[in-house]
Amino acid sequence: MSYKVFEIPKKLIPNLEEQECEGWDTYDEECERNDLVLDGNTINKILELSKPYYKINSEPDHLVQHIKYDVKNDEYEITEHDDNTEYTIIIYLDKSEEVTDKFWVEGNLVEENFWNPSKDNYKAIIFWKNAPHNGYIYGNGKRELLCIFSQSLWGS
Repeated sequence: MSYKVFEIPKKLIPNLEEQECEGWDTYDEECERNDLVLDGNTINKILELSKPYYKINSEPDHLVQHIKYDVKNDEYEITEHDDNTEYTIIIYLDKSEEVTDKFWVEGNLVEENFWNPSKDNYKAIIFWKNAPHNGYIYGNGKRELLCIFSQSLWGS
């Protein structure tokens, strides 16, 4: 399988609103993103939970983005793309009850539920080897993610 859904303790993720950043970048009228810095120890712990474990250096070469959607239409498309990475991790932080989504990795619909009602854990997905992925968001409301992109293939 080219992906895995797993859980991450909420206490592992720092308060994202307190992170220093350059400011929000508008992707389109329903999506904005913000580059953050997560320390190597935190990324290593997340990778360890994902099994298989990719050990990284103390100064990881990763791009971390906090992504917020404010879906105003009935359907928002995330067109098929790849991230040019060894692996991508998407951590599902929060969404409005009125919002649902579907997500595919290498053409396979991910059947596992990403949105965890647990007060202690987030759900996350990792996919490897530059896997193409796409999705749809349905409804009206908010959706919030944290994405970690390994940069090991960048510039290849």
